[in-house]
Amino acid sequence: MAHAQAIAHPFLHPEYSVYIYHLPENHLDGQSDWERRSVFADSAAAMNEAYRLFKSQNFKKVEVKQRQHNPYTRSVKARTVKVFDPQSNKKAALHWLAAFSVVFGACVAGCLF
Repeated sequence: MAHAQAIAHPFLHPEYSVYIYHLPENHLDGQSDWERRSVFADSAAAMNEAYRLFKSQNFKKVEVKQRQHNPYTRSVKARTVKVFDPQSNKKAALHWLAAFSVVFGACVAGCLF
């Protein structure tokens, strides 16, 4: 009787990297704009670190990227999980304001007519 065993597979356990984008005034000559600050096995820890770095306002942008290694094909799948960017926060606020204006306008129009 064959028993199926769960095999620890590195492809199933991604790593999460936190990257920062330097502000122009903090950028040193010869330094890349982007820098990998840390690597985590846990996505929550990576998100917390990225949020902490973003809130420090010492960086233009902070990103969390996920990498999964496949040892069989010797390939890596990478994707951006979250971007902490002041510009994206402003855009989100504008979208909420526009949606609120439409709903409020519809309510006022409904009450008047």
